[in-house]
Amino acid sequence: FITSSHNTYLVGDQLKGLATTEQYTSVLQKGCRCVELDCWDGAPGVPEGNPGDQPIITHGHTLCTKILFRDVIKAIKAGAFGPPAWNPYPVILSIEMHCSMKFQEKMYEICRRELGPMLYLLPEDADVNPEP
Repeated sequence: FITSSHNTYLVGDQLKGLATTEQYTSVLQKGCRCVELDCWDGAPGVPEGNPGDQPIITHGHTLCTKILFRDVIKAIKAGAFGPPAWNPYPVILSIEMHCSMKFQEKMYEICRRELGPMLYLLPEDADVNPEP
């Protein structure tokens, strides 16, 4: 078994809670190996500083705050395998996808750039059925 986290990004309730990257670091350092990312299209200034082309993480259709997908990926990379826990086991990103194709492509670019060789990708010649 593995330890997983639901609404990993939230401090407080799922109607008006605070979304933070620190929550990812906290649960990963405590041994969690499956974290949830609720991904949505970004908009200019949401959250502050977003030029509008960055995907965000939030609990949709609520008053919860929003954080940048890129900042969460960076937090996961920094917190998943380093001190003080030094956990060697892989991390599963459970992505609840609400993004348009444009933002999904941006998420892919961010993961490739930020995680590099840490990211497991299927071989290009893998026989995969993309249907759920």
